[in-house]
Amino acid sequence: MTRRFRNTYFLLRHGQADHIITGTVASKNTEATNPPHLTKVGISQARKAAEELAGKGISMIYSSPYARTMETAEIVAERLGLKVVQDDRLVEIDAGFLDGKSIEEYREFFRKPEEELTKKAGGGEDLYDVRDRVNGFLDDVEKKYDNESILVVGHAASLMALESVYTGKGILEISYRAGEWRKL
Repeated sequence: MTRRFRNTYFLLRHGQADHIITGTVASKNTEATNPPHLTKVGISQARKAAEELAGKGISMIYSSPYARTMETAEIVAERLGLKVVQDDRLVEIDAGFLDGKSIEEYREFFRKPEEELTKKAGGGEDLYDVRDRVNGFLDDVEKKYDNESILVVGHAASLMALESVYTGKGILEISYRAGEWRKL
């Protein structure tokens, strides 16, 4: 049975942030890894997305509370004349003990992409956990609103999971680059 949604969703990954440049995993909301802030390129990506999203009829914006997502969301919100609502369920996948480590260490732990679906790094989440988390977000938003156009600003994993819930595609079939947006 195909799930029906009452609202239209626009998904936007935060712009390029410091941790992307340094090749560091930034999955938790800690002083050590968050905030990575947007770089100049990331600010430019957010401004470009804001211009592209203007005129799309977006009526509300939800964002992960991390600095890089809030900075992106605020740039878009200013352009659209909207406020940003933070939701913790939109945060990045919790990489457990790999948080703050290099991307190379992360890739060594998850030797195959499909391992990210069910394998957890000590105290962290797997992609199915993230999918459950964003599914709860979608359920709540769907109960609250009808026929709205909603922008969701998040991270690669949370947006992949959200798109997976919405479309029924496998999580690993989906990817988002920094500053990329799409309409569901």
